[in-house]
Amino acid sequence: MATTKIEGSAVGRIHAKTVALSVTAVLLVGSLLQITAPYSKGIGLIWDTLFHFDSANYQHLITHLTYLPRLAVALLCGFALAVAGCVMQFGDNVATSLGVNIKQIKLLCLSLAIFITAAVVSEVGLIGFVGIVAPAIARLLGVRSLAKQILTSGLIGSLILLIVDLVIQPFSGFGGELLPTGAMTALLGAPFLLWLLQRTKLQSDLKSRNEHIEQYKRVSTAKTLIAMSLVLAFTCLIALTVGKNQFGWSIEIHESLFELRTPRVLVALLAGIGLAFAGTIIQRISNNPMASPEVLGISSGAALALVLGTLWGNTIGREEQMLLGTLGATSVTAVVWLMGRKHNFAPTQTLLTGIALSAGLDALLRITMSSGNENATALLTWLSGSTYLVATQDVVLLAVGVTIVGAISLSLHRWIELINLGEVTTSSLGMNTTTVRLALLLLVAALTTLCTIVIGPLSFIGLLAPHMARSLHQYRAIPQMLTAALLGAIIMVAADWIGRTLWFPWQFPAGLLASLLGGGYFLYLMRK
Repeated sequence: MATTKIEGSAVGRIHAKTVALSVTAVLLVGSLLQITAPYSKGIGLIWDTLFHFDSANYQHLITHLTYLPRLAVALLCGFALAVAGCVMQFGDNVATSLGVNIKQIKLLCLSLAIFITAAVVSEVGLIGFVGIVAPAIARLLGVRSLAKQILTSGLIGSLILLIVDLVIQPFSGFGGELLPTGAMTALLGAPFLLWLLQRTKLQSDLKSRNEHIEQYKRVSTAKTLIAMSLVLAFTCLIALTVGKNQFGWSIEIHESLFELRTPRVLVALLAGIGLAFAGTIIQRISNNPMASPEVLGISSGAALALVLGTLWGNTIGREEQMLLGTLGATSVTAVVWLMGRKHNFAPTQTLLTGIALSAGLDALLRITMSSGNENATALLTWLSGSTYLVATQDVVLLAVGVTIVGAISLSLHRWIELINLGEVTTSSLGMNTTTVRLALLLLVAALTTLCTIVIGPLSFIGLLAPHMARSLHQYRAIPQMLTAALLGAIIMVAADWIGRTLWFPWQFPAGLLASLLGGGYFLYLMRK
């Protein structure tokens, strides 16, 4: 947002608008206090403490006052860093030329943000999107000075949280459940972020790209695939034969154990392949190495649609689950597509749109799970990405789906290869970029939906496997997709085996463990 010089009457108009908004907000809060009086016990306590003080609420006042030192420390540090922060708004080069130590200031600012976040989360839990929405509203109101932005953002954030909490309290007791305030703020903040993204112009990199082939190291694809296949076979053998019981580690080959372990191993293997294919395609479509199915909200859309379907009260079969998941994932894909067209599918725009959608969908999912519905609660194991409940029909469904969609993806390798060169190059070659991207996004949605329905939402596999394939010097479309598929299968099978043996007799969901392993490796890559 460009900074403009505002003088004379313009300043007066901004101040008048600010005062009018403040008065309106106060009136709104007062009205909400009256409407929600039977439910607003916490607000009533604060009101009585402030204006009807007596000895009975003395202890409550002392409890609230213990939080003031943290707030005071945060405000003092924030205002102390405001001058350096104002200089840093002009860029690192200008700040350095003026004598500002960039590293120290950034470290102090980051430490202060972590301290404030930890203090808030330790007291009230996770609160979503207030930290994004409040500063954005402050800037939209014309506040330019960093110190004023800090103060105004704090007031706006407190007002947002107070209003949301007052609004949801009347609806929190109908079924004995409590609506999470943090989820509601995320639910309201996600549309605001999407609207803000549409107003913001971000640069697109969908241009002709200059690939320097001489910088790439040539490695035999056949040797890489053979090596990865041997590792996968060894991992599957370990997962099928090595286990842990009350006597310790053991190697057992029994038909009964194979019947229990084989479906889990096969589902983990196929899910890893499907998500690796989806991650490779989506990264090449967007020219964004940070893109993945879960970041774009596809997994959250499929999960939310499936959870909402369980609230109907009737048992939903596998066919209905497939249909609901496909509709949810396709709907999210369509929203990302439609919102990205205005900005020529800039990678940052696409990524932030997906993050906003994921946050909003996750908030809806949390609200749905807080309803206490037995059918929804029964999906907790599935939501963590566990293979504990898989059956033979799940293996068949995933095998057929991943094989068909994967084969289609490999047959379209020329599209996947060319789309990574940028819009200018592909258009000059006669390719309909819009149609190709839409077709490939549908393949990503189909693969993600299949894996999500069977094993639940999974993170980091679709992001990590393509990176690992490129680290093995597989840059072309087919070599990268095949290598990523084998790596994804290895990660998932290993995660499933570790999860059911390491903490015996308790089982750790394969999806969560794969996320931990993938997150650690990804941090290592960022470090490099």
